[in-house]
Amino acid sequence: MQSNLTKAGILITGIIGAIVGVVAWKFRQNSENEDDSRVEIISIDETPIDLEIETEPEEDEEEESDFYDDEEDKDEEIRSAIGSIFNLLEQMLQFRKIPEVVQLLQDILFRTNDSAQLIHIAKQSRASLILKCISHENEKVRMLAVRIIQNISSCKTGQDSAKFLVPKLVDIANAFLINSTESDVMLKSLTDCIANFSANYKPDTQASYMSFFQTASSCDLSDDDDFFGSSLMKIVVNLSDQKLGQDLLLKPELEDTMVRVERMIEEKQGGTRVQARCLIAVKNMISETDWQLRRQESLDIILEYSNSRLADKELVERSSQILFNLEDKSEPQEN
Repeated sequence: MQSNLTKAGILITGIIGAIVGVVAWKFRQNSENEDDSRVEIISIDETPIDLEIETEPEEDEEEESDFYDDEEDKDEEIRSAIGSIFNLLEQMLQFRKIPEVVQLLQDILFRTNDSAQLIHIAKQSRASLILKCISHENEKVRMLAVRIIQNISSCKTGQDSAKFLVPKLVDIANAFLINSTESDVMLKSLTDCIANFSANYKPDTQASYMSFFQTASSCDLSDDDDFFGSSLMKIVVNLSDQKLGQDLLLKPELEDTMVRVERMIEEKQGGTRVQARCLIAVKNMISETDWQLRRQESLDIILEYSNSRLADKELVERSSQILFNLEDKSEPQEN
């Protein structure tokens, strides 16, 4: 019996010891874990300091990228949109999809009313594609293309960007002149485009303008005088208002053109608007160059206008300016 109690006591003592040992081991583990966690906390506290130093340049770059100029963003959007339209237009022309070509040209025409978009449309690769449309077999395509070029050439930005179009426009207009018996809407529209560009005349296009005037003089249109007065005179007026343009009009090759201006005055052709254009050109040339009236008959009409109470006010004013300049030139110059 006593032996059994002794054995039981030993067993209990062993169990208690094991329990105490386990508790002691858990305590040590917890202590170690706490030590490790403190090390991790220190590591975490130190890491942000290192990260902040390393990421400062990246944050600066992100801040810079966030401050894109709004105008540059808008310009890029416009450039991308117009580029897509012209790429599609080229494809539709290639596959002869006329309804789609017309729709795209209408979109481009609308966009030319916005100067920010016009400058991208006027670039050589794009405007050249519009130029191809002018010779297209479809009349609607041709007219839309001409209207786009008219809009491009109606402002200095477009004139500067697309001045390379002048020789090509003249070549097309010359072909129309040679092959036509009378001036039609297309020829007049082409001439209006050239007239717009002539407001910002560049000497490197001199040969083209001379070619156009000479072709017009040699062709026999049934409405020749009407075409000269309503269309070609716009070019003459624009050239006469610029020093470089005046130099062009003074060239012997264009003498017939200036003689014709005088004849338009003599015959009072074209109504008030055409007469006013002729008088403006004459006034500019007399007041700013050595050019002189060739015909007494044209001077007689100018005198008549200046003294008339029935003539249009603008004709009276322009004629009086011409006479004033003629008198000023005739007065002896003081030494």
